[in-house]
Amino acid sequence: PDLGTVKALGSERTDGFSGSLPAMRELARLAGRPELDTLRTSPVNLSFRIEDGWMQVPPFEIGAAGVDLEVSGRGGLDGTLDFEVEADVPLAGESRVGAAVERLLSRVTKAPGTLRVRAHVGGKTGDPKVSLKGVETVR
Repeated sequence: PDLGTVKALGSERTDGFSGSLPAMRELARLAGRPELDTLRTSPVNLSFRIEDGWMQVPPFEIGAAGVDLEVSGRGGLDGTLDFEVEADVPLAGESRVGAAVERLLSRVTKAPGTLRVRAHVGGKTGDPKVSLKGVETVR
């Protein structure tokens, strides 16, 4: 079938999810935080639209290692990923950023606070590519 011609509206309801996904493993590797590998969600009611070969989803929240992540974007019916992820990560406490990031930030700021991290998840479902789009301190 020509996936570019599929059109649909729908919704997905789950009681929650706990497990590891390739994109989360890549995000954990990039952040230097292996515990981010495990994704946990509360019940989710997600609406979506399929058009021109893409499933578009509105922003939704998921959690990993005590950090809430806001995800938005689209996934191709062919397995292509095109998602933006944003998270506020405490600089101290249970949800600390990776040691390498923390050392880098200590050169810029001495004040405790939170980092707002933005990343892009691209590639394919089985071989995701995560790139850092921006980091800023939030007081």
